[in-house]
Amino acid sequence: MYVRRSSMPRAMPAGGCAMRSARRMQKRGLTVVHLDAQAVDLWRKTAEGVYPQLRDSFVPAAAFDEARKLRDEYRKQKAHQ
Repeated sequence: MYVRRSSMPRAMPAGGCAMRSARRMQKRGLTVVHLDAQAVDLWRKTAEGVYPQLRDSFVPAAAFDEARKLRDEYRKQKAHQ
């Protein structure tokens, strides 16, 4: 399945729903751990280390590349806010 760029802005507000769900789970005992920048960087580098194994074997290469492109654009836009 491919996500068209035009549908991304409608999908992004779903994060609010995820936050409400997380709060509900916290009320039921979920422990939320907030990471510092160094831990986030380490997690991202570790995750990106498996990208070659995922690309084209688990996710079609074109979809994987488009998802990374959209992710990078989103992060760049968010950093400028």
